[in-house]
Amino acid sequence: MLFRRTVILLTIVAITGCGGSHYEERFESSLTNLRKEAPFSSLWPDPIRIPLSIAGQNILLQVRIPRVFDTKTKEAYALDQNTPEPRNPKVEVYAERLRPSFLQFGTHLRTYEVTLNFKDRAGKDKRSSIRCFLSVMPRNKEVDSHGILSKRITEKLKEAFNENTVLTTRQTKANPTLKSGVGEWIALSVPTPNGEQREVERIEAFGNIQLPSYIAPGKPATQNKTILATCLLYIVRIAEETVVLSWLLPVDLASQKNIDVPAVRVPIAQLPVARAMAGTVQAKIVAPNANEDTNEDANQKRD
Repeated sequence: MLFRRTVILLTIVAITGCGGSHYEERFESSLTNLRKEAPFSSLWPDPIRIPLSIAGQNILLQVRIPRVFDTKTKEAYALDQNTPEPRNPKVEVYAERLRPSFLQFGTHLRTYEVTLNFKDRAGKDKRSSIRCFLSVMPRNKEVDSHGILSKRITEKLKEAFNENTVLTTRQTKANPTLKSGVGEWIALSVPTPNGEQREVERIEAFGNIQLPSYIAPGKPATQNKTILATCLLYIVRIAEETVVLSWLLPVDLASQKNIDVPAVRVPIAQLPVARAMAGTVQAKIVAPNANEDTNEDANQKRD
């Protein structure tokens, strides 16, 4: 996509006269913007904006949502504490679907969910969900310096993903390098939309766990199926806030949709979705009476 846009820009410059400094400046500016945007092509261009009150301050939290959560497909939904069951408004979304007990850190803001049909590594047809959970909490110097939050997250994950659980023979054959359990925290550098780099922390867990999904498109009936899943957590510290981005999805979808990869360093053009999203988190203090535009359904806008 970046190459195609670059060719279009070169064509425009050639037609309008490449000798003019004005057009050269415009071309260089456009090319720079395209390079900055390249890592985030897997995300919707407009961020959601959520007004918050944290530690007595009015905060506007911004983050760009992955394109995999496309509400126009009628298979993806944005959920919060006040959202009824999307396909049956008379029923509440049950707590474990909204946010599993082992992912309850900070104040829950949103759950993004999509149900997909896919083939596993053995070529069998499967149907399951990808969920991303957005939470926030005030930053605390003591918590940061002693790694209290990361330790608490690790403990919770170990309760859900037991390292002593043995994968089935079929699972081991399809995923020979995977073992049930929780990995170590890794420091990652991710790009931001302004062209800078941000340091984040990531941990990953694997294991057989129940994931909810709709049984059929357009129908309200759901199912909880045990599946080999991966759980990712990103800690993003910005200004006075700590944002936790959690992902829960089948192992096969994590690779097929490029949600994340084990490698620490990856080419920018192949930046995993979870890392790209972590790079777009922003928070700013706003005046009490400021009229900020809060776009909480950004994926309805198309680029």
